[in-house]
Amino acid sequence: SRLAFVFTGQGSQWAGMGSALMAQEPVFREAMERCAAQIDTLAGGSLLDDLARPAETSPLDRTDRAQAGIFTIQYALTTLLAHYGVTPDCVVGHSCGELAAFQTAGVISLEQACRLVVDRGACMEAAADALGEPGAMVAVQVSRADSADLLGDGLEIAAINSPNSVVLAGPTSAVDAAVD
Repeated sequence: SRLAFVFTGQGSQWAGMGSALMAQEPVFREAMERCAAQIDTLAGGSLLDDLARPAETSPLDRTDRAQAGIFTIQYALTTLLAHYGVTPDCVVGHSCGELAAFQTAGVISLEQACRLVVDRGACMEAAADALGEPGAMVAVQVSRADSADLLGDGLEIAAINSPNSVVLAGPTSAVDAAVD
């Protein structure tokens, strides 16, 4: 049989993610430290400290920190699995997970992946800051045509994930109204 690894994008993060494996698995911890050190050099701050913070003070709601954290966890998990002899036959990723997939497949180095995840997160965070108001995104199980009734008040289709799944983005109030 063949094995595929699927790497997630933003939205899969939570405060304290990876903490149990950091405490229990030296290979995982070393991979986290190696990756986070590169990210810290490029972006500043301490990614490992950010990941360990409780939910109330966690910066993982910021795109730049969330994407760096997700990538680092994925890199460390892949390293740990390889240590135990589990390697994928193929990989796929979504959003920042694409960078983990590329790195796992050997298409880009860890250094290149860290640079890309930091730059990508910074660009996305700057774009969000430029809007000047809180925004949100939501995945909804409707077709592109059916989502047209939900658009307006700054709400846009941000992605078409499948024939019956789109991502809507815009001001938080417009996203909330669409969900309601």
